[in-house]
Amino acid sequence: MSASPVLLDMVPAPSLVGKQLRAKRTWVQYIRQLGDKLTTYVPLVLMAVLAGMTFWLLRLSPVPDEAQAARATPTVPDNYLVNFVARSFDVNGELTAQVAGAAAQHMPQTGELHIQTARITAWGKQGALTRSRSDDAVVNKAQTQFELTGNVVANRTQANSPDFQITSEQLFIDTDLNLMRSQLPVRVLRGVDEIKAQRMVVDNNTGVAQFNDGVEAVVQARE
Repeated sequence: MSASPVLLDMVPAPSLVGKQLRAKRTWVQYIRQLGDKLTTYVPLVLMAVLAGMTFWLLRLSPVPDEAQAARATPTVPDNYLVNFVARSFDVNGELTAQVAGAAAQHMPQTGELHIQTARITAWGKQGALTRSRSDDAVVNKAQTQFELTGNVVANRTQANSPDFQITSEQLFIDTDLNLMRSQLPVRVLRGVDEIKAQRMVVDNNTGVAQFNDGVEAVVQARE
């Protein structure tokens, strides 16, 4: 007598199938809820990140200061003058300087005027008058400082003081400080006296002139 085959029922039990379906639905719901939350908060997170990056970039960006602004100013002339005359006046309308030349260039970075074949007249303190000429000159914006170079001749007159003349290859005149100085050899004629030196500083406020290095003087006897 042959044994009958035994058939096993492979269908899951109803209770197990229900648990699996509920677990699957719970997981799907969790994914959907997470997706909804991400959709809500991701834009806010991105905006916060972008705002933070913008602030960081602004802190790293260099802020232009006065020196940088000066460097950004063009160093080439912005104006050219030919056969010109320029005059400067004080707050009371009194003439303080007259600058003339065959040609000139205005430098915007410093406000200086670079002149060729310069002729300068400056009215200083206590009625002092200085007339000078040179091959080249640099005049500051306020027309109170004059740097003369090349065949310089300057004549100065002032009440109650002997006239004097300075010849040199370089002469600096400051009408505000009432000073004149040269770092190159000079020849000074003061009245009938003559002085030569390698360097010179004249303080017209005190009337004291200082000569240095290789000084030679010819002073006439006073009666």
